[in-house]
Amino acid sequence: MSEGSSKLAELEARLRELSDKVRAELPERARALREAIALLASDEPSGRTSVGRLAHMVRGTAGSHGMSELTAPAAEVEHGAKTLSIAELSALARALADRIDRTAHQAPAPAVAKAADAAPVTTGSIAKPLEGRRVLAIDDDGPTRRLLTMTLANLGGATTRVDERPDAFFAALAAEPFDVVIVDAMMPELNGLACLERIAGSPLAREGTCYFVLSAATVEELRWTLPSALRIAWLRKPFRPRELLDAIRAQLAP
Repeated sequence: MSEGSSKLAELEARLRELSDKVRAELPERARALREAIALLASDEPSGRTSVGRLAHMVRGTAGSHGMSELTAPAAEVEHGAKTLSIAELSALARALADRIDRTAHQAPAPAVAKAADAAPVTTGSIAKPLEGRRVLAIDDDGPTRRLLTMTLANLGGATTRVDERPDAFFAALAAEPFDVVIVDAMMPELNGLACLERIAGSPLAREGTCYFVLSAATVEELRWTLPSALRIAWLRKPFRPRELLDAIRAQLAP
């Protein structure tokens, strides 16, 4: 086995471990959601905020780790937290909590290797394909941040920084140049479109930087108009490590 193949196999094993850990944490997510529903029933003002925040967290985790059965109901609860009556929101949130529990006890679907992932990996072409590059990313979901770090730094060889909060993200952009900037589409404080618009209209937009949006939805589904001043590519969640690295290499190619 070549060095590149060995590193890819090692990363895939670590990603499977991460996915297993995420699945093991699902019952705790369901428990927290039910506690938030109880706050709703007691007319506690923080109930809506808690339900919406927890649904957002479930949606981000589900999108990043291939739990597609949770993505749509979590999005429905997240949006409903702002508009639905307490009774309607409670019913939707309880259904989501039940679905989370069912997902936690299901065996994960076996990974189907794509042609690009099954192809032999040569040390020269794939090992450390982003070596010498600087990558900045922002995502509010902890497992997704770990997934990005393992893929970009461990397999890609890039100097990688992955932030959770917009203030740290924009401070990093102001402090130094990056070859690649990756933004999550849906975040509670500032979504991906708002991040890109803020960059496009300021000195933070540096010539030569490539931008990516990570999303379980398409740009058409979100009805976004992306800033034309930036070179932006779209990458659907969940993604495999090779997909992310190949997409970035294609954007960086002259």
